[in-house]
Amino acid sequence: MIYTYLNKKLETYGNWVSNKKIAILKTDACDSALLEFLNKNNASVTIFDKKPIDKLNVEILSLIKKYGNNYALGDNCLSKLNGFDMVIGTKNYLQDFPEAIEDNSIVPDIDIFMGLCPCTVIGVTGSIGKTVTANMICDVLKEKGYKCYTNTYEEHDWISKLNIMDSKSIMVLELNIDDLVNMCSSPNIAVITDVSPLNCNLSNTYKSYEKYINSYKNIFLHQSSEDILVIDADNEVTDKMKLEAKGKVVPFSCKYKLDCGIMYENNTIKLCEDGLRRHIINTKNIAISGSQNYKNICASIAATSSLVDIDTQINAIYKFYGV
Repeated sequence: MIYTYLNKKLETYGNWVSNKKIAILKTDACDSALLEFLNKNNASVTIFDKKPIDKLNVEILSLIKKYGNNYALGDNCLSKLNGFDMVIGTKNYLQDFPEAIEDNSIVPDIDIFMGLCPCTVIGVTGSIGKTVTANMICDVLKEKGYKCYTNTYEEHDWISKLNIMDSKSIMVLELNIDDLVNMCSSPNIAVITDVSPLNCNLSNTYKSYEKYINSYKNIFLHQSSEDILVIDADNEVTDKMKLEAKGKVVPFSCKYKLDCGIMYENNTIKLCEDGLRRHIINTKNIAISGSQNYKNICASIAATSSLVDIDTQINAIYKFYGV
C-alpha cells in the first residue's frame, strides 16, 4: 500500500495555478505529471518546444490532445512567449533554448519543487562527481533508516513524490548547471563537488565564465543561517564560495590538512574537528578507488554528518559499489 501524504503546499499551489496562463519550455516523458497536474487544476497551458509536433513525446502529445492545450513549436517559437503569468523551464530546457539564459522570469521546475517540498532537501552539483556523490548520500541516509528520494532523469516526476514524502523524508537532488541558472531557492544542504572551466568552454549556453560560476552559486546563495554548504577546498573556485555562505561551511579535501571537515590522506579518510583528525575509513578496504571517488566519499560524509552518526556512515560507505 502506497502511503499518501497530504501536502498542503501542493494543494495551495494547485489553487494558485487555477485559471493562470502558464508556459512550459521543452517537454519530455518526465514532464507528463507536471502537465497533468496543471491541467487538473484548470491552468491554461501552452507548450513551447523546438521539435515538430510529430517528434514530441507520445505521453506529452496525448495530454495535449486530452486537455486541448495550446502549443508553439519550431526554432522561433519563443517569439510567442508573452502574456503568461508563469513560464516554467523543465529539466535541461537551456540546452534547447540557450537564448533564454538571461530571462530571469523563467522559473526552473526544480525551483518550484523545492518550494513545495515538505522535507529536508540535499542538493548536489559540480562539474564531476555529483552522480556518485548523490547516490552515496542516499545510501548513507537509507542505512540510517531515512526514507530517501532522488531525482534521476527517469525519476524526474517530482509532482507525484510530493504526496509520498513527509516531513521526516529526505530528498537528494542531483542538479546540473542548467537547473541552477535562474534558481531562487536553495537546498538545506548544498554540495559542490568542484567547478571546472572545461565544462564552460564546451557549452554554448554560457556567455562568460563568470556567468557559469554565478549559476553554480545559486545552490547556496538562498540558504539561511541554519543551512549547510559542503565545498571542495582543493578547488580554487569552490573554496572562495565559502566567503559568500550564509550558513555553516563544511570543507573536504584530498590535498590539505583540514582543522575542520573531511579529508583524505595516505589511504585514509579522516574526520577533522578542532584540529584533531580521526581516522575513520581505510580506503584499501572499500570497493571503489581513485582520488575522485575518495573526494566523493569525503563529500558524502560531510553532507550527512548532521543527520547520521559516523558509524552508520562508515557502514554505508563500505557497502557502496558505485553506480
